[in-house]
Amino acid sequence: MTIRPPADYLRSVPAIDETGLHADPTVRQLVAAHSAFGTLPEQDRHTLLRFSRIRTLKRLEAICQPGDPATSVLLVLEGFMKVSRPLSDDGEIILELLGAGRSAGELPALQRKAHDTAIVALSPCRLLQIDARQFRQVFERRPDELLAILRLVEERFQIVTDQLADSRDQPAAARLAKALLRLARSPIAGSNSEAGLPMRLSQAELGSMSSLCREFVCRYLGAWRDAGWVKMHGGTVSSIQIVPLTRVSEAEASGGNQSRSRLN
Repeated sequence: MTIRPPADYLRSVPAIDETGLHADPTVRQLVAAHSAFGTLPEQDRHTLLRFSRIRTLKRLEAICQPGDPATSVLLVLEGFMKVSRPLSDDGEIILELLGAGRSAGELPALQRKAHDTAIVALSPCRLLQIDARQFRQVFERRPDELLAILRLVEERFQIVTDQLADSRDQPAAARLAKALLRLARSPIAGSNSEAGLPMRLSQAELGSMSSLCREFVCRYLGAWRDAGWVKMHGGTVSSIQIVPLTRVSEAEASGGNQSRSRLN
């Protein structure tokens, strides 16, 4: 009887070849440029690559779900992924969006704990999967570099804290505008007066980023589309006008109330 390898194995390849001397230049560049991985000496980065695989994912394919064992640390090579916390009502809270050069899963790997988030591809993706055991061994013997991991985790926690504060302190229109501006001001999208979005998020996903129900997202996007502030394609936002949405995002509560009144 023929034993077939797992499907995941068929869609992944070693990060370096059998000689240990070759790796995709993109992989080496992104690892070296990473705020934590890049602090490691060259030999330690090489060790991580020796115990890594490159995996491809289709759009909306999950790499992990809450409760899955943390067997690897992820580095996005191409495409976009979202890190989210599923809710009991089948909704979700999007905690982070990951583009090329961004990573996930460091803390569960270090703590030997299961994932408490879902990580899903928003587009076709290539990922570097670094073996969690080797990741721990490399960073646990280098306390200075381990601090870089902790700083990275702290930055993510601050982003989530800011999002929670915004959901209480900012009007709904400002929260949605701010979410769109974060997407448009990514390194890929640039910062022109009109900026295309590097990924297409559903209205439900935009709502989870801005703590709004889908109905409110639909109403604001419809009004902004009519005003020429956003362009829509297939029900998703394809580009935005930076200046007017920046004004909305910086509005005080009174300004937000005025925006809401124009929608009624």
